[in-house]
This record gives sequence, structure tokens and C-alpha cells, in this order.
Amino acid sequence: MEPNEYASALPDDHGLFEESEKPLSDVAIEHSQNHILGPNSLRNEDVEATAQVIARYFRIMPFFETLIPRYYETSEVAIIPSPFVLLALPAVADSLKKIWSDDARQNLAAARRVLETTLTRVTVPPFIPASKFLSLFTGQNLRLECLGIIFSLAGLASFFLPAHDPVCSVQSYPDSDQGKFALEMADLSETCIELCQRSNTVSDLFTSLLYESLVLSALRHGDSSTSNASSNTVLLPNQVIGCDNERPDLAHLVLGHIVWRRLGDLCTEVIATGLHREPKIPLDMPRFLLEWRKRTFAAAYRIDKSISTFLGRPPRLCLRYCDCPLPLDLNDDQLMEDGMSFDLALASMDENGWSIDRTFRPSAWIRLRYIMAIYREEILEMSLSTSPSISEARIRDVSRRCQSAWQSLPPQLHYDPSCWSSGQSSSTCFIQLAVYLDYLHSQIQLQRLLERQTNSESLKLIETAAELFSSFLTLARRRDRTSDVNRDFSWSIFIYGLPSAGVLAKYLQRSARLDRPFPESLSRSEVVRNLSEFVSCLEWVAASGEGNYIACDRAAKILTGLLDEVLNGSWSGGKDISGPSSNAAHPPVTTDDAMSLMNDGGSMREPLPYTDGSYGSAEDLWGWFDGMNVDLTSILGEGHLSHTF
Repeated sequence: MEPNEYASALPDDHGLFEESEKPLSDVAIEHSQNHILGPNSLRNEDVEATAQVIARYFRIMPFFETLIPRYYETSEVAIIPSPFVLLALPAVADSLKKIWSDDARQNLAAARRVLETTLTRVTVPPFIPASKFLSLFTGQNLRLECLGIIFSLAGLASFFLPAHDPVCSVQSYPDSDQGKFALEMADLSETCIELCQRSNTVSDLFTSLLYESLVLSALRHGDSSTSNASSNTVLLPNQVIGCDNERPDLAHLVLGHIVWRRLGDLCTEVIATGLHREPKIPLDMPRFLLEWRKRTFAAAYRIDKSISTFLGRPPRLCLRYCDCPLPLDLNDDQLMEDGMSFDLALASMDENGWSIDRTFRPSAWIRLRYIMAIYREEILEMSLSTSPSISEARIRDVSRRCQSAWQSLPPQLHYDPSCWSSGQSSSTCFIQLAVYLDYLHSQIQLQRLLERQTNSESLKLIETAAELFSSFLTLARRRDRTSDVNRDFSWSIFIYGLPSAGVLAKYLQRSARLDRPFPESLSRSEVVRNLSEFVSCLEWVAASGEGNYIACDRAAKILTGLLDEVLNGSWSGGKDISGPSSNAAHPPVTTDDAMSLMNDGGSMREPLPYTDGSYGSAEDLWGWFDGMNVDLTSILGEGHLSHTF
């Protein structure tokens, strides 16, 4: 199917794929009718690149059969159903063993056949069982999309599995270490994509490859942008190759363009394949494939909102043009069932598509993060709108609906601080916490929009910031429990930690200068303790010479100076305001008092009492993140967008 064909096909109730009554052996690939370029149109350099890809795969494929199953054992958010991937590994190995040898000429001929197959259209029978679907991409129909997906998953596994995992021992990695292997997998995945893009065909497998490669690309380009960058390095504009202190705009272009372009490829493919639209007749395609497509769209929609938020750019996939329903809350094995088994699995759903057995499964997180992304799109629309004013009523309505959606989720998906000691897996605890942080982050963004509209700050902003900040610090306390926490912690400091710390620091400093009490819902001493702990995090998360060291060092000094001021009572006539008795002399503060406190007297632009006077004020700390139009890649580097993926 050519790009844009889905639009003309929809009115006739046809999906992406052509129907066929032919036997499976005849229907998979039809070279004579479906070849786009023709076998004589293949470029020699493309055939040679394909041969290099296959040769590398063939050399290390036994390691794939160990690494990728381990990744699926630990991943909570895998998009591609595990049975497909785990069955593809031995199937691809068998395919290559039949066509690959020590004969270079024979291998080039085999590579040419694989490339020719890749550049042909896939025809999927509407009632093909899940167990047979794999044969469309392996055996005599082996395609580069399949190899590219395996390369991408191997790269992600190398990034996210902890170094102490037995699978990730130094001896395990063929001809490389864990980090270099991950980068090589990213290169091979991108090569497969470039070769697949030589044709004008679209397919679901290629869309899945683009998604997995996008996640890997975000990790890869962030971690390798400088020669001395570690896996937790956040790159500053002046540390991008070819950039200097006077050209942060150039750093923005270098850091932002790669992932942004990869995201564009993914969104283009989603639209071209029609994933954004609900099929008129779902049975035009296998039911398992329909659910797989829903998963892919939900993941693509969410990642589009996340990257757009962090880059301060309009999203590409907008709901006004999309009606793809949520994927069902099925586990991967249920997804691959046929006939009555699949119907029984459907019977275990409630009226909203959630499973009633309260089991943690990837589909639940895909659904949940998609739901939250819907409100992220509305926040982006309001934040990036060219309209001079946004209705206060609209902001409050989005906040109310977002909160209602969160509260209506199944209880097992909600984060509970007690989960870490409940026997629940640390990876499940982490994804619960990560989604909760995203929800609170959206609420803070809405409160900031409301602040701009009303020219005042509310108690709700302070309380939400306190909850976000406290929840964020859990990552620091639990960073050794899961590799996900270790990898994403420095990224999380800039996305969740500093914005919420900025709100609390600003409020704490003003309350000290005006000698006003904290509201009953907040504890001044707890805020001080948490800010002190955060300063400690800023001091150890980055070593001198790493990309994020300058930003962390500056934030730590701002907060240290602020805490010294507050604890020494330098703005309250020398009175010590650090103890619990500071609230006793004052009646409880009201919402109006809190709003007044945030906007009354005491210039926040006066510098804090540093010896060199060069680090600014709490307002400066908050100002780094004031508004949605800040391009966070100029501070973070692309590699640290990965947490949201």
C-alpha cells in the first residue's frame, strides 16, 4: 500500500492490508507483482550494507537469545508482544543458518535476496493465526525490519539491564563491553531503517522498528555526544561538539534535531499506516494484530507528547485527527491466543477495557500513559498557543479532568510509598512512581499556567510541588534497587527535582523574609530537610568534568545559600525560624494568605549571600524552568529523554 492509501481505503472498510485467499506460502511475498524497485534497481552499496548487517547478526545471534529474553523478563513497558520476539529469535537464527556461509559471493547473493524481500509489500491474510504471522518475516521471507527490531531491543537491554546482571557480565558481550555494544546495536538498527526506507511500502513491523529505534536513539545520542560523557551525563549547550558559550542556539540544533527527526519518522509512519484511525471492520485484520497496532499507536502518541513537552514544540499527533481506541489490558500470551481463548480473555475485561484480575502487565502501563498524554496534549496546546490569553475556566477544567482520570484508574496502578516494602518488584514500583511523577508534573504545569493567567499563586501549586518533590526524592533513596532508577536519576533531577524545588525554595524564602507561617498542610521543617537532601543529591550525581556538573553545582549553591539564609534567620531580625515552634506563634495560614505571601514584598531578585555573589537567587533557580517554552535539551541532552519512553 502506498502512503496515503489508507485514507481512500477507509470509506470502503478496508484496512492497511490486502485480503487474500491464497495459501500462506504463496501470499507472504509476491516479488513479481509487489516489488517496488525491481531486483535490478538495487544499489550495490545497499546490498553490501545488508551483507554487513547480516554478518554481524550471524556472529552474535547466540547472545541475542540470552540477552533479549532477560530484557523481557524485567521490562514493564515493552510494546512488541514478547511471544513474537521470543519466537523470532530462533526463527531468524534458523533462516540465517540456511543462507549464510563462509563464501563471500554466496553471502552477497543471500543479502541481495533479503534486501529484495524487504523492499516488497507484505500481504497479511485477515484470518492468519498469530502462530503463523511470524512466517511472513522469517524463513524465505526474512526481512530487515525483523533484524532491526532485534538489534534495537538488544541495544535497549544493554542500556537498561544492570551491569551486575549475570547476562551483562563483561565476558558475555561479543568483542565489546556493555556500553559499546549498545551503541553498535543502535548503529545497526539505524542501518536497517535506512535500507527499509529505500522502498515506498509501509508496514506495522517497520513502525514498531521506528518506535524501538527512537527510544534507543535518544539514549545513544545523549550518552555519546562527548568523549568524556558517562551514562548519566546531562550535556550543557557549551559542551556540544562545535558549540561555544555564545551559541546555545547551535547546541539546541545539534541536540534537538536528531531525536526530533526520529520522532518525525515515527509519526509519519503512524499516519501512513493508518494506525491513528479505528478500522471500520476490525476483522479485516487478525485480532492480535489489531491490538498490536493499538499498542503501537498509544506508545507513539505518548512519546510524541513527552518529547514535544521537553523541546517546547507543537506535537505531531493530535487527537482531533485520531480515533484509535485504547489497547485492551491483555497480557502478551492472551494477545497471541486464537478463537475461544481470545474470547475468554476479552471476557475478563471490565467495561472500560481494564483487566479485572489486578495483574501488572505492559498493556496496563501503555493504556495509563496514553491516558495521561491526552492531558499533556491539552497543556501543550495552551502553553504554545499564539492566543494572547487562555481562559482560566479552561485551565481549571483540564486540571479537574486530569485529576478525575487519575483517580478513576484501577487501584493497583496507583503509586503507594509502601510498595517498596510490600514484596512487589522494584521495577513495578518504579513504573508506578514514574507515572505518578508525570501526573504531578502535568498538574504543576497547569498551576503555572493558572498563575500566569491570574497573576497569583495558589496553595495548590505549593502543595503539588511538595508532593512532587517528596516523591522525586524516593528515586534518590531507592536508586540502588533498580537499574531504571540509576539510569534516569540525573534526568529526573532536571525534570522533576529542580522545578518543584524552585517552587518550594521560593515559598520558603519569602515566608522567612516576611516572617509568615507555613500552611497547616505543609511542614516547614520537612521542606528544609528535603531541600537539604536534594542539595546532597546535586553534589554526588555529577563529578567535575561531566556534562551536568555545572548545572548541578550552580543549583546546589543557590539552594545552600537559601537554606543558610533561612536557618540563620538573616531575614527575620536574627530570630531562628528553623524549629517547629515557628508555627506556634501564628494562626493557620489560609489559601488567601498563601497567595498573598507568594506575591507580597521582598524582592526575589536580590542575590543570595554567596561570597562571590555570582549565583543569583531562588527566583533564578525557578526561572530556569519557568514556562513550557524552555528547550530542556539545551540543559539535558537527548539521552535523558529516555525515562519517559
